[in-house]
Amino acid sequence: MGAAHDIRAVMQVTDGDGITSRLAIWVAGLSLDEIPAPVQHAARRSLIDTIGVMIAANRHPLLSKVNHLAQSQYRDGPCSTVAGRRLSGVGAALVNGTAAHAFDYDDNSYTGIMHGSAISLPAVLAAAEISGATGEEFLTAFIAALEATYAIAVMGTDAQYLKGWWTSGTMGMPGAAAGAARVLGLDADQTATAIGLATVEAFGMRAMFGTDAKPLLSGRASAAALSAALAAAEGITGPHGAFESPRGYIALINGGIADPRGLADLGTTWRSIDPGIFFKRFPLCSAAHAPADAIEAIMKETAASLEQISQVVCEVSQVVAASLVYDAPTSPQEAQFSLPFAVACMAIHGRIGLEHLNSDCLADERLVSLMAKVHMTEVDDLADNPDAPEGCRLTVSFSNGSSSVNEVRAPKGMPQNPLNDSEIADKFRGCTSYAGWSASDTEHLLDRLWACREVASARSLIKTLGIP
Repeated sequence: MGAAHDIRAVMQVTDGDGITSRLAIWVAGLSLDEIPAPVQHAARRSLIDTIGVMIAANRHPLLSKVNHLAQSQYRDGPCSTVAGRRLSGVGAALVNGTAAHAFDYDDNSYTGIMHGSAISLPAVLAAAEISGATGEEFLTAFIAALEATYAIAVMGTDAQYLKGWWTSGTMGMPGAAAGAARVLGLDADQTATAIGLATVEAFGMRAMFGTDAKPLLSGRASAAALSAALAAAEGITGPHGAFESPRGYIALINGGIADPRGLADLGTTWRSIDPGIFFKRFPLCSAAHAPADAIEAIMKETAASLEQISQVVCEVSQVVAASLVYDAPTSPQEAQFSLPFAVACMAIHGRIGLEHLNSDCLADERLVSLMAKVHMTEVDDLADNPDAPEGCRLTVSFSNGSSSVNEVRAPKGMPQNPLNDSEIADKFRGCTSYAGWSASDTEHLLDRLWACREVASARSLIKTLGIP
């Protein structure tokens, strides 16, 4: 993210308000009319993409467990879930936040290397049902949550992720709390309290990759963010200096290092379009997408058979090596963080879909054999673009002594190589079809999501999420 600075440089751009208050003043005062049209459109793309993968999660084995957990811990209430049960706001945020990240198919931002929508959207959805917000108020709050999250991410720098923190939680929780506060109608002081409460509770370690803990913590982060906003609405106090305190966020999580541009550019640089959002083609960790794209191109270009492949060497950046930690995955969750799986699955099937995340696919002898031929090596020259840090250089060696090389810096779906609106809509249709929805129900919800600003009540939009 560029040059980082100590906390004094950040404080110089807060106009004496402090970091939390600076964020809160901007969020509480934001109106949809001052948000540029491309930013609003980007938010609708994130809305559609995230709700699609939430709906698909109805077929993920984790969701029924989390739904049962939420029903046992939270009362019935006014808020919808993709599992069909209406729960209290915090319970709904837990279920929907888990669903949003269950398949690791949700959008990704290289501003902080994190998932913004999966944390923010479920909290804002539940808050909108609680408050009876209009579609316009809901969309404004969702954008506020995302942009606050990305401002925190710029301030936090990429160093946080590389240290082992799960930045979707540590950066996403305060931003989601800000968005929930906005849709609940809290003033700037209450919003600062909500952000402060979420900041001191921010959590997540990347040790959880490849387990149920990762999507579960997405749900817990969303639920905690909403809980912080609801607590602030009740008058519960919290620290307004949680970021800059000597015992606070920047000192403890980030080693005292922060980039002042996160706050200085708030409301002038809209991170959802600059640098933009990565929308995934495959239900895998974002770090696996460049290798998947690279092998896809080589297989098409060479028309090689699987038997002709003798070795695959994939050169990757530090970020990729830090994320793809399973060479021989034994579960679908581990496969989502496995470079050999991504390469082998694409080479065998010509695609990587939700239908490939199962034990039968992992047991395929062709997959097991090919994965053993895939090797990863970390190199420095692929990390020179902070807006696209997950590139790769893939070399396939064939049994006849020939080889083919393909370098992918920006896989399909990246802002530099984006999915268009039709492709976003087709992904949504694929997700709802996977969950068993009819085409008519899918198109009805898709139309309403594109037009979410115009709906009179966000409740009428959200209550359709649980239809079969």
